Amino acid sequence: MRQFLLALNLLAGGFLTACAPEPPAATLVSTPTFPPSVTYTISPSASQTIVRTTTPSMTPTPSASPTSDTCDISQAGPLTILYDDTYFSSGPTPNEMDRALVAAYPEWEAFRQVVFADPWTAGVVFDQASFGGPEYGVNPAILMISVMMRLDWVIPNDGNMYLRAVQAAKEMYPHYVAYYTEEQVRSIYPHIGSAATYSLYRFFGKDEDRLHEWCTIYGEMFGAKYPLKH
Repeated sequence: MRQFLLALNLLAGGFLTACAPEPPAATLVSTPTFPPSVTYTISPSASQTIVRTTTPSMTPTPSASPTSDTCDISQAGPLTILYDDTYFSSGPTPNEMDRALVAAYPEWEAFRQVVFADPWTAGVVFDQASFGGPEYGVNPAILMISVMMRLDWVIPNDGNMYLRAVQAAKEMYPHYVAYYTEEQVRSIYPHIGSAATYSLYRFFGKDEDRLHEWCTIYGEMFGAKYPLKH
């Protein structure tokens, strides 16, 4: 119910009128304004303590690969790799995202981006960037994997992950709204079965192989505790 109410609140935030029946190609959004103190640091000696969260460290939950029904892009009927309530859910936590990311790509362990005088890990960055009031919203783990795939899991030279995360979230959300509200969009893409799936489908340039790759990675990192379809 919480996820459903959040989705309704986002849809009621004044964004709907901006959606065309067939959303145009995503354009670069304006850069969020940061205070002059925003810096990027990466040091082998950086603390592993997650900043801006009180979530205690937990023993990693063994992850399992998603079932073939979840990620199989050749499945009969409209393609649905995730449900809309998952798209707006709040888990995993920043700690869980950091552990999953570092387990797969250890070089991210030392990553910190200083925002508002606080050193944020990648997990905190995506958690903070994932919801923007009535303007946009997307699950932080969904956002993290999407952005990381675009970056090929490499830390960018400027280290500004927060900017990239916000831009990606603002790019993804209009596609969700268009599918959810416009019958014409749904009729153009009858092979897509949910607004959440359509949002990722458009984010990856309608590349179903990339969509399958995204689904598989999510399942390996978070699928056991936070399934895409439940």
